[in-house]
Amino acid sequence: MQGMDVERLNQGRRRFALGLAGLAPLWLASPAALAKAVLPRELALAHGEISPPLPLPDFMLKDSDGLRRSFHDLLQRRVTAVQLIFTRCSNVCPIQGATFRQVQDLMPESKRARVQLLSLSLDPLNDTPEQLRRWLAPFRPKPGWRAASPALASLDLVLAMFNQRRTDLNAHHTEVLLVDAKHRLAWRSTELPSAETIARTLSALA
Repeated sequence: MQGMDVERLNQGRRRFALGLAGLAPLWLASPAALAKAVLPRELALAHGEISPPLPLPDFMLKDSDGLRRSFHDLLQRRVTAVQLIFTRCSNVCPIQGATFRQVQDLMPESKRARVQLLSLSLDPLNDTPEQLRRWLAPFRPKPGWRAASPALASLDLVLAMFNQRRTDLNAHHTEVLLVDAKHRLAWRSTELPSAETIARTLSALA
């Protein structure tokens, strides 16, 4: 990569970090306050390592086991790969699911206990725990991969993490966020990252 390209990438990462950090007061206020915010365009442009890692907000969700818990509690001090899905999706979501299954197959045995995968629904009205289990089943998930739906009141906050608008579920982002063991955003992929890229980066962070 040429020096000019590296500098542009670093500038994008810095703008991303500043923009996301600037939302922290809104996270502390309420999901409704975040929903009203105008998100910086850089949130959708910067990818790769986020240095320093940025704290992510907590919110309530219900996982595929039917347990109601907080996002931070679900992270369980592990490095977590997070993707957006919804169970009625018939185009990119099956690809995303297959990718996460490949990630599980690629992870070294020595790292599996320190990492996990989370498929996070953006359709909480439809995606009940039963629906989420049905969506996961064809991929034959191993322990350490679960799906969850946020509480409806937290949906805008979740979408903001991915710079995703509500308007068209079928056009949702396919990026993967890697969250470290301290609930901080440490890495953001490009659209539809390969299983090899996710597994390699997860392993490095674990």
